[in-house]
Amino acid sequence: MAGFLRRLMTQSGFRRQDSWFLSAAIVTVVSSIVYLVGIAAVPVTDRDEPRFAQASRQMAEGDTLGDWIVPMVGDRIRLKKPPLIYWAQAPTVLIATGGDPRQDEIWMYRLPSAIAAWLAGLATLWLGRRMFGGNVGLLAAVTLVICPVLVTDAHMARSDEVLLLATTLAMCALWSCWKAHRIAPDARGGLPLAPTIALWFCIALGMLAKGPITPYVVGTTAFVCAAARRDWRFLWRLRPFTGLAVLACLAVPWVMLAAREVGWDTLRQAFDDEVFKRAKEGAEGHGAPPGYYVVTLVAFFFPGSLVTALAFGRLYLRAFAAKTAPGAGFLARFRTRLLSPRGRDAEVFLLGWAVPTWLAFELVVTKFPHYILPIYPAIALFSARCVLGGLRAMPKKLDGLDRFGFGAWMVVGACLVLAAPVIAIALLSTGAVAPVVGSWPVFEAESVVRTVLASLATMTALVLVVLAWRAAVRDRFAKAMVLAIPATILAETAIFGAWVPSLRWVFNTPRIVGIVVEDSGKTPRDRDFPRIGGVGYQEDSLLFTTRDRLDRLGDRVNDTTRPAIEAWCVANPGGYLLIPRIDAGDFTRFGEVVAELDGFNYSDGDPVAHAVIRIRNAASHSTAR
Repeated sequence: MAGFLRRLMTQSGFRRQDSWFLSAAIVTVVSSIVYLVGIAAVPVTDRDEPRFAQASRQMAEGDTLGDWIVPMVGDRIRLKKPPLIYWAQAPTVLIATGGDPRQDEIWMYRLPSAIAAWLAGLATLWLGRRMFGGNVGLLAAVTLVICPVLVTDAHMARSDEVLLLATTLAMCALWSCWKAHRIAPDARGGLPLAPTIALWFCIALGMLAKGPITPYVVGTTAFVCAAARRDWRFLWRLRPFTGLAVLACLAVPWVMLAAREVGWDTLRQAFDDEVFKRAKEGAEGHGAPPGYYVVTLVAFFFPGSLVTALAFGRLYLRAFAAKTAPGAGFLARFRTRLLSPRGRDAEVFLLGWAVPTWLAFELVVTKFPHYILPIYPAIALFSARCVLGGLRAMPKKLDGLDRFGFGAWMVVGACLVLAAPVIAIALLSTGAVAPVVGSWPVFEAESVVRTVLASLATMTALVLVVLAWRAAVRDRFAKAMVLAIPATILAETAIFGAWVPSLRWVFNTPRIVGIVVEDSGKTPRDRDFPRIGGVGYQEDSLLFTTRDRLDRLGDRVNDTTRPAIEAWCVANPGGYLLIPRIDAGDFTRFGEVVAELDGFNYSDGDPVAHAVIRIRNAASHSTAR
């Protein structure tokens, strides 16, 4: 690692090929630190994570083929995502629990995401070495695996890291095909069978991970490469009929089996909801205007975003080489370059990888930070190439606006470092704290040593970010990255290892379940754990933690929901009613309040002020009445 950092600081080490095993070891160590620290300490995070985990749990507990074909959350079909992530999580849980999924924990469902993110980093390392050399691949891989959006996602049991891995592997195979074609463009027949089959195999995996994303990324990249070099024969040499056969063998069987279980109309509706509906309107309130990913990239891809804007200009200039007339206007020069069939193949490939997918997601109304993860390896590669090229790699002479951008990058980095500890201190100062005891699963115990280490890591990270900014404004970009990378690692380790687990005030589910566990003497792993009726707070994390023993009774108490709540109380003696404190008095005739809790629901931004009522038997209801 020290040798890598020294070579980076020379800004010329990218020309040298270092050891693959050393580079892979560095990526592995870094990934282990940022992904595994806190993977078990952070409670289940609403809202997507518990849905994925619950569907995988029900697969692991199932005993029929249908249980493994159609994901279910409770008694609801979950076809928002294809099944690959569930097929990864469920076996992981079975292995980790020795075949008894009742002993599962949330980290077991998160582990496939962390592994996929690590493998995507190794794939980026391999691709960068093939394109530009050893240190470019290493820098790109490290900046990818530590970027905040990927580290955050790797601490959740979701499908985006599996999609990232499948897409990155597919692009590695496509690059091999592109290079083979460029070496012998006039050769007869298709491209070598091994990389083309690997390409189509990874496309199929991507389809099973998240539908049409991987085919779109691969297809647009291949199209851009062929169009840029006026070489349409490349598309035919990718063996499309072989590809259809591979896709038919891997993806079609699941589609047919799922259609047999739920019907074609249900599958078609799920596809329409996930693809077309999200494109036209903001699903789940997550709409944003075009430009969202441009603005947020500086934070989501920190610290690699230091020179990404400049690196994109360099990418375009090298992808299309052309001489322009002196004094020509911007549009004339742009058109001349764009129509030029000459340029560097690696830059054309990365341009085709990043731009069409980026533009497509900017136009889609629904926006989440992780949506453009499949193009992050491309961004990491052309950004790393520019960083290690130094000033001579810049597409223009740096000016005041560029240095203002470096300052904004530093401010964003400082905010990323300080946000979690500032929130933790603010909650503590206002008395918004919750005890460690009385929760289920039990919160991580507070430790003075861990808090001190996290504080030292945070302050060190902040200092390193400032030093990185000072290096950047002096045009020493490699040194800036040498400082910013450990700063990010230290900050993320402190965030997920100490600061986020300490925010118990916002993790309401473990506290609610802990109240029921303490009062009933049963845990959710017991088959006779009581049911919980939820009014107001009824998040999916509560459904997952109680092992599907949550009955949702409405968002609030009103004339419409009151009869259903009363009926639930009558039908569930021994159960527990979770209800807003302001309405608890109306239902004490069904039982007694055993505890109250206050908190904050980060999923909808509302405060939590609830009471937990233990329901008596029906005879007691009549007596109380």
